[in-house]
Amino acid sequence: MERISSVIITLNEESTIADCVRSLRPFSDEILVVDSFSTDRTAAVCRGLGCRVVTRKFDDFIRQKNFALSRAQYDRIFFIDADERVPPELADRVKKIKQAGFPADAYWIPRRNLYLGGRAWYGGWGSDGKFFLFDRRKCRYRGGGVHEFLDTEKAKIARLGPFVLHRPYANLGHHLRKIDSYSSLFAKARAGRPRPLLFLEVLFRPAFKFIKCYFLQAAFLAGTRGFIFSVLAAFSVFMKYSKLMEYKFSSTDHRKRKAGRPVRRGRG
Repeated sequence: MERISSVIITLNEESTIADCVRSLRPFSDEILVVDSFSTDRTAAVCRGLGCRVVTRKFDDFIRQKNFALSRAQYDRIFFIDADERVPPELADRVKKIKQAGFPADAYWIPRRNLYLGGRAWYGGWGSDGKFFLFDRRKCRYRGGGVHEFLDTEKAKIARLGPFVLHRPYANLGHHLRKIDSYSSLFAKARAGRPRPLLFLEVLFRPAFKFIKCYFLQAAFLAGTRGFIFSVLAAFSVFMKYSKLMEYKFSSTDHRKRKAGRPVRRGRG
């Protein structure tokens, strides 16, 4: 019988990590946590729950996740985020597949997303899911600095249910902090690419995002929760492209200073 390493990458997840770890116990032979030098008690909580904790400075999700794969003890990986939970029904399914032998290399598992105390089936989350369970010998993380994906080109794929529970935002403050963090990663990853119409992107992309989320993806049916979700989705887009503009302004100013040219600024 093949064994399973459940893997989590963390940064300041003290309030959420314990429930995540406990949900993995029924089928995990190892729970590995790769922590990005959290300033709260994340690492201590994980060690107290019997996890193996490794620390690594975060640079981007692809390198962090592939590093975690390399440090896992077993080849069968269940990769989960700290804000996700494995319900007992799914844990039992994984345990049975493990005992019978894995017929596939990578398992796509749906997620049920929660937002402000209710299920979020809107905003593009209705058919959400990803490859949680896979063989690291056949799969690796690839993609951009923010939007990584598991490359399953060489893997035999199967679907597994019922679902993983996903609560990405504990409250509105947490949502705003994540927007700030992810928008910085987005801007840094794309700062070197030419974008001649960046001002128009800052102006129009947030509006398009709100229209898509609230009307086309039916967030209006969720009432106030759907409206708040749509506004913050649009704000997230605004922050990403505004920070990208900030990076480009800073880069231009730096080049001017190196060339000995004056840096002009508008009146404050």
